[in-house]
Amino acid sequence: MEKKGILFVDDEKQILKALRRLFIQSEYDTYYADNGNEALEIMESANIDLLITDVRMPGMDGFELMKRVKETYPSVVRVALSGYTDSNRIYKALEENLARLYLFKPWDNMELVNIINGIFYLEETLKSNELFELINSIDELPSLPNLYTKLCRMIEADEDVSTISKLLDEDAAISSRVLRIANSAFYGSRTGSINQAIMYIGLSNVRSIILTNGILNSVNKGNEYIKDLWKHFSTTNQLSKMFFEKIFDKKMPPIYGSAGLLHDIGKLVIIKNNKEEYEKISKDLETSDETYSELEKNVLDIGHELLGGYLLNWWGIPVPIVEAALFHHDPLNDNCIYKDLAITVNIANYYSWEFLGMEKYQDPMSLEVLDYLKLEKDVLDGYFESFKDEIKVMEW
Repeated sequence: MEKKGILFVDDEKQILKALRRLFIQSEYDTYYADNGNEALEIMESANIDLLITDVRMPGMDGFELMKRVKETYPSVVRVALSGYTDSNRIYKALEENLARLYLFKPWDNMELVNIINGIFYLEETLKSNELFELINSIDELPSLPNLYTKLCRMIEADEDVSTISKLLDEDAAISSRVLRIANSAFYGSRTGSINQAIMYIGLSNVRSIILTNGILNSVNKGNEYIKDLWKHFSTTNQLSKMFFEKIFDKKMPPIYGSAGLLHDIGKLVIIKNNKEEYEKISKDLETSDETYSELEKNVLDIGHELLGGYLLNWWGIPVPIVEAALFHHDPLNDNCIYKDLAITVNIANYYSWEFLGMEKYQDPMSLEVLDYLKLEKDVLDGYFESFKDEIKVMEW
């Protein structure tokens, strides 16, 4: 197998020296540049699969470098490296799809190596020939909604929020959903203005609402399963923030904000292409001792987690959200980079079905996750009880 190429870019020579030492005997071909122009020269002649660049550099900064690489080498995975003071700019780079994920300085060496391994695992898994053949056998994959494509173009063109809000105002269903999510306990805003709602939610989360809405519509608006899945998506999204902040005792990063909304999106593809099989699984759950995931594996060639991860990766959604879809039933997977988010979505997914009275869709609570968190299940049950009054069930 051809070795993967990594290009590190940082204007601080000491950082580049430290990276050289760390990767001197690695399985990767590594390259180093201390400015954007040198980085672009290296990319002309070397086979680069992953770019990790500092964002604050004299001359061409990391954002401009990632923009040029995206235009010229779109298949290269782009990672932003920065200090915590640049977090707002980092999130903007994720919204504009300049970066797929981010790393903050200073980093732990072992953590950095694991993250890089995880990036390549994700790319290889979701772009493997086997998966491609399975995906290719599916009759119809959801396409990106026109409104989503327009919004992405506007974000990349750095249009102001007032211009974007006018676009959303043209679609009453989207406007309504954005406002309901903004005014839910997840964000706690109290506004009837799309402009203000976007400010509360953030553009990356508005994108996810439009994406989910468009795909739900394309499957079948009147389908009873679609209505239930929308309730599950939105409830899981609300619970994700509540559990994250309670378990990890910190604010949920803005880029995580739509993980619950998109985590089960693979099920929509199953319903669209295998409606009878999905109905059979749902009926069998009434009498079977097997879980939804077990029945799904018996009936289908591909699970909803892999389908969801593939689609979100294909559409260029930030890596944390892709991982939440791919690993929400296996959050302690060694290759999972954002374990805190995958664990949170795993737990929120479990309690969402309970809150909605659809326990038959629950997979058992993972004992490994409880051990990892050093929590008893009754503690999580207590958290869930305290959240119930804050959750708003959102009808389709």
